[in-house]
Amino acid sequence: LELQNNFSAAYLLMGKMDKKRGNFSGAVENYKSAANFETDPAKKGKLEAMLVSLQVDAEDFNGAVTTANSVLSKQPNNPQVTYLKALAQFRLGQYNGAISSLESLMATTTDNLTKAKYNFIIGMAARTSDTEKAKVAFKNALFGPYKPAAKNELDKLMKNG
Repeated sequence: LELQNNFSAAYLLMGKMDKKRGNFSGAVENYKSAANFETDPAKKGKLEAMLVSLQVDAEDFNGAVTTANSVLSKQPNNPQVTYLKALAQFRLGQYNGAISSLESLMATTTDNLTKAKYNFIIGMAARTSDTEKAKVAFKNALFGPYKPAAKNELDKLMKNG
């Protein structure tokens, strides 16, 4: 970097080392630099998608939503980034945004386990504002490893009306 401070691969390597050490905020900064200096649009898109994941890991949910929106403006059908955006929105308390992000993913998903995961998160997001939507989502999440937790949440909603 002392010889060429715009060398994307060096920032990426430093970001990977930071991530291994558990320094997520340092990794985020290095991935941002790597993405900023990357000239190949395909590589830049991959770096930005990895950055969203790192930002969620670092609990930088506002940054994750912002980066996800940037990635999705160029790659609108990126399911991993859409899912990470929904998680970040959920953690920020932006429940309606999380629900709509997950519902858009639901339309393109055929895997029952993945649908159960999305439905469970939709149920968790909707349980305080739209109990009927939450009940439907929890019923749809009664599959695989989500079944016990979805049943528990559904029972709580049924008791409370």
